Amino acid sequence: MAESQTDFFQRADVLSLHLRLNDDTRGIVSAESLAQMKPTSLLVNTSRSQLVAPGALEQALKAGRPGQAAVDVFDAEPVLENSLLALPNLLATPHLGYVEKIATSSTLAMRLAICWPISMVSR
Repeated sequence: MAESQTDFFQRADVLSLHLRLNDDTRGIVSAESLAQMKPTSLLVNTSRSQLVAPGALEQALKAGRPGQAAVDVFDAEPVLENSLLALPNLLATPHLGYVEKIATSSTLAMRLAICWPISMVSR
């Protein structure tokens, strides 16, 4: 168990955000916190983009801490333009869940196909 928030970010190999967005959680992940992550760490955000402070993820990925990020949430959706999309250490997928009432197996298959090459999905 982490002894502090700093220790938590320093030790994390994978950090996946699963929080509701409210006044207390908006910007809860700061640029300073991300800078403490290992270059081998992965940040996953499939909750709300505003959990990460504005500009913090792009700054952190350019600095290599964390080394990678996977997101399907952006400030404006659908995403038409976003400088994060140009970063080689970012995996971005559409936030498909927000337009569907019920997630279906075809939605899951589509998300897997986007994230992983077909050769990996069919194994």
